[in-house]
Amino acid sequence: MQLNFKDGTSLQVQKVVESGGRLQVLVAGTQPEQLRTLFTDPLKTGYMKVTERGETLAEYAEYTGFYRTEEYTGKIYGVVVNQVGKSVEERLAETEEKTDELIENAKNNGRQITDLQLAVCELYEGTGV
Repeated sequence: MQLNFKDGTSLQVQKVVESGGRLQVLVAGTQPEQLRTLFTDPLKTGYMKVTERGETLAEYAEYTGFYRTEEYTGKIYGVVVNQVGKSVEERLAETEEKTDELIENAKNNGRQITDLQLAVCELYEGTGV
């Protein structure tokens, strides 16, 4: 498989896995320092295409946030890059904000229900039943 970069260069890869805004690329024979150099260049990683035997398998855009390099047995090296605005930290912060907002809405809904119950009780008592 080939990973073709936006600038026209390419890299022989073993595996490419995308998951939730994170792209993991596994390569044999390319040292972590070289991978870091390749994947920290936003001009290269702005658009990437995975091809095999001339057929396009996948396309990836805006994976410009370098995260880390990895080392596996058998001289297999990996690199992980994040899509712009979709790193784990950014997604976690966004989720925390939404959770806080949902908790506040739930509290407000509970207060509204209690107020409605009190109003119904007052109406019921006012009818003399």
